[in-house]
Amino acid sequence: MSKDYFKLDTEAPLFRYFRKENNIEWWQKILNDAELYVNIRKNNRINVYFRGASVMELSWTRGNKARARIHKAYISLKNGRLGSDDYFMTYQPEEIVTRIDEIKQSIINYKQPNNPEGASEKTIQGLMYVKGSYIDTEFEFVREVPNRLITRIDFTTITPEGLIEFVELKRISDNRLLKKDSNLKKEEIRTQIRDYNAFIAKHKEDIVNYYKQIQIVMRNIGVRNPLCDVNITGVSPDTLLYFAGYADGKASHPKRINRVAAIKQIMIEEHIKSNIDEI
Repeated sequence: MSKDYFKLDTEAPLFRYFRKENNIEWWQKILNDAELYVNIRKNNRINVYFRGASVMELSWTRGNKARARIHKAYISLKNGRLGSDDYFMTYQPEEIVTRIDEIKQSIINYKQPNNPEGASEKTIQGLMYVKGSYIDTEFEFVREVPNRLITRIDFTTITPEGLIEFVELKRISDNRLLKKDSNLKKEEIRTQIRDYNAFIAKHKEDIVNYYKQIQIVMRNIGVRNPLCDVNITGVSPDTLLYFAGYADGKASHPKRINRVAAIKQIMIEEHIKSNIDEI
């Protein structure tokens, strides 16, 4: 199963197609758009994101060309082909690029959450990525307990020492943070981070090799990310739990202070590395 978590070929046809020397005009527009970011995906795909939403999932067809898939909520149906799952549309990538402003606005309008952090977790994730220092999002693996659960870790970064570090993002107001799992009789965040760290311990070498390949692909296709040039030396054994702070100016409300204190106690008991002291 571990091979599925790290299945990547740096010489796959899709990656060769987008190499810098091919100078594909519409791809350069993607790379030059400061609001968009590019992640390399296992099984040799590329995803382009805006505010945490995928505006383009690129794959290679049997007809030896790139195709792009996008959620139908983000784009009108003209000229697109609805996929068998009834959620995604398939387009020529060039058409998505010509309509990127329309798509961005659709994503902004799609869900307007009313929460103390001012945005959905996905939106916060996307804004953090373009402003921060990350090399990947949504790394996927299967958590074994209590049931096999497909899990995606929100961020991957590389520390100044060259360590791969996984980062899990949570909104501090998320009701699930203090809610106890009905099966485990304890807050689910405890087992979630334990499972992440157990996965890291089991697959250190695979993780290092995988992200070295990610660096190669990103450099080859022209993604300008400083972390592509950092020498990877290992993996941090601890997932960082990053809490998005309150953005509505009411962090000092007594109920919120008590909430942060309760979450902080879990962090202490579980020895979870986090930014809770900054909230």
